[in-house]
Amino acid sequence: MLTKDLLKYTVRTDKIFPKYVKPNDAEALGFAKHLVEVYASAKGQKQQNLLDRLKQHPKSGSPLFNGLSKLLEDRCAFADSENELEEQRWELFTKAKDLRNSGLMSISDFQNAMVSCSGATSFAQVESQLYGDLPEFRVVQDFEPIDPVDLVHRYNASQIQGLILRSRSLSIIVRDKDAIKKRRFLQRLKFWRLLAEIDESADELKINLSGPLSLFDKSATYGNRLSNFFPNILLMDKWEIKAEVKIGEKVLGLELDSSKPIKSHYGGFKGYIPAEFKEFINIFNALTEDQRKGWVAIEGEDVLNLGQQSYSVPDFSFQNKKGKRIHLELFHKWHEMQLKQRVESLKQSSCDELILGVSGELMGPEKVTEMLGKSRASKAKIFSFKRFPTPKAILAYLS
Repeated sequence: MLTKDLLKYTVRTDKIFPKYVKPNDAEALGFAKHLVEVYASAKGQKQQNLLDRLKQHPKSGSPLFNGLSKLLEDRCAFADSENELEEQRWELFTKAKDLRNSGLMSISDFQNAMVSCSGATSFAQVESQLYGDLPEFRVVQDFEPIDPVDLVHRYNASQIQGLILRSRSLSIIVRDKDAIKKRRFLQRLKFWRLLAEIDESADELKINLSGPLSLFDKSATYGNRLSNFFPNILLMDKWEIKAEVKIGEKVLGLELDSSKPIKSHYGGFKGYIPAEFKEFINIFNALTEDQRKGWVAIEGEDVLNLGQQSYSVPDFSFQNKKGKRIHLELFHKWHEMQLKQRVESLKQSSCDELILGVSGELMGPEKVTEMLGKSRASKAKIFSFKRFPTPKAILAYLS
């Protein structure tokens, strides 16, 4: 994602307008093609070599060049993580201290001893292990290639994402005749764990999202999820967004729609399912038929209308041989408001086919039990989980 200094926009009165690059812009495509080639050829090299080569370009100081370069750097994988390198560094420091305390020795003897105890082939390699997380030592292990035109689209999307990251609120209207696409869109909204109010009609979805700056802890994690969700909006046929963005001490209005030819770098909605969801479905269905009581787990496909403009987008559904379905909706750390609203909706609804799973980070077992007690009349089924629900927890509610 682009850093704050790489965001390009203009401000007129109380509005903010991102600066886009045309997908067929000759200069942008030239930069993109050159940069992709440089990064692709950097595998196995130190990052400093890569940076030196980038600086050789006559326009390496331009904002567009640096912005495209930053997006490509995000597509690189480096040989070791910072945590691993820090651990290695302290191990080497400890070994060096032990050697110094063991008695007098020459510099060459010390260096040879360090090489021997560290498993390196030379003292120069030992030195590189000390500061391998610095640019001059980090090695580019892999690079995910991208088409130059797609990189320009990614740059335009990132300009918007960078502003959304600094938003106080975000309103979305999406229009799409494909009901499955709208369902998938809502499922991704839930997967990104965003605070949303949803109003669905036959022709459109209206969604109001809280921005990271509206939360008490101003969480960077939530802001990243919100901005990373944005490319899903680009997959819809027609869309509009409105946001309040804080830049410095000013709060500015951001208004955009699908008239801008920006391509999403996310895959289409068809067949999309998060990795941990796939794993849960596979584990559940791998049980014997007796163990799973004849139920089969599938990805949630339905949108449940609970009345009073309240909608549930289940994460999973469980179907038996008779075709009956029981649904599971998960609530994570950011979903306290939605959980309370869901329980209230279930009190007024005749729906008894929905199970609610609540993350322990949001609400402990005692509070879940208390909430369950208040909602017994609605037949609400609520349980808590730690990292992710287990089949055993679900099976307790499948009769």
